[in-house]
Amino acid sequence: MTLPKLALGSWAFSFGPFANDPWPFPRVLEFIAAAGYDGVEINGFRPHPHPDDYGTPEKCRQLVREISGYGLGISGYAPPFGHVPPALVETDVYLAEFRKSLAFCVNCGITTLRVDSASPPEPLAPEAYQARFARLSQTWRAAAEAAAQAGVRLVWEFEPGFWLNKPSEVLTLAQAVGHANFKLLFDTSHAYMGAVVGARQTGQPERLAGGVAEYGLRLGEYIGHFHLI
Repeated sequence: MTLPKLALGSWAFSFGPFANDPWPFPRVLEFIAAAGYDGVEINGFRPHPHPDDYGTPEKCRQLVREISGYGLGISGYAPPFGHVPPALVETDVYLAEFRKSLAFCVNCGITTLRVDSASPPEPLAPEAYQARFARLSQTWRAAAEAAAQAGVRLVWEFEPGFWLNKPSEVLTLAQAVGHANFKLLFDTSHAYMGAVVGARQTGQPERLAGGVAEYGLRLGEYIGHFHLI
């Protein structure tokens, strides 16, 4: 039986206690390799590889050579889309930024690209909620198709800090996008905060009696990537 490989996200050394002094990417690679991981999941926020800094195939090849020099592969890419929240900007505006990161993935041989809803959770009138939901599902359907044509899987990391963080909302959005190349990134800490704590949910909190396990079972076939925290 082939055991799954384990990667460590480089964002662990960019945010939280590292926010004021993030580790340079080579230092992160050295640490990950020494700790015995098989790969790195790349945080696309500077000083880690930003799509605008790797805009040519040659620069991407150099990056891959650097990473493989530590004996590591790449499990996925989490680029910065905070300036183009997909429920709030026009689809074409989002896709223009999305394609930069998609090209980065293609040039680096990365097969998983992570997105989030980018905007914070906030109470909305029903009309505004439906309008945002429709735009988001439309935009991510188009992004999923573009990624599919490039051979890259698109995964949404739902989490309490961003809009659409209730279990029912996550499942409904996945169904609304309705594209075979659009999957969910199931992060155990986010699942706990959503299904058990009901953190940052607007209105009536939505919790699941079966906690994280029930959450995973409900999402089932939509899960395409996994974070264990």
